[in-house]
Amino acid sequence: LDQAYGVGLRFLQFFLDMSDVMRDEVIQSVKHILKENPTIDDSQLEKDAKNIFLLLTYGVIFGVLRKVAFSIGSKEIEEAYDVLLEDKNTPAVRLINQAIKLQFMKQLDHSTIKDLVT
Repeated sequence: LDQAYGVGLRFLQFFLDMSDVMRDEVIQSVKHILKENPTIDDSQLEKDAKNIFLLLTYGVIFGVLRKVAFSIGSKEIEEAYDVLLEDKNTPAVRLINQAIKLQFMKQLDHSTIKDLVT
């Protein structure tokens, strides 16, 4: 489980590092595409470009965490997820565990989600 979590989380870290490097270029590209619509002013163009970039980034993050959860999830080894969480109590691991519990055990822990938000 540790290795399976690690693969997805290492990819996610790589993606986030690359998105930080490429962020301004991506925003400028999106801004250029949006500029073809002359009814939008420059400040709105930049705001829309940043929102599109964030939406794409959040989509990848959600997709990777969900894929890890669905790839290794099983209700038969619920205790193993808890043991891993004790060892690696990070927001990403907690999100993966919540996705597993929701999908495979039909459980939603509201207190853990509240803790992740704050």
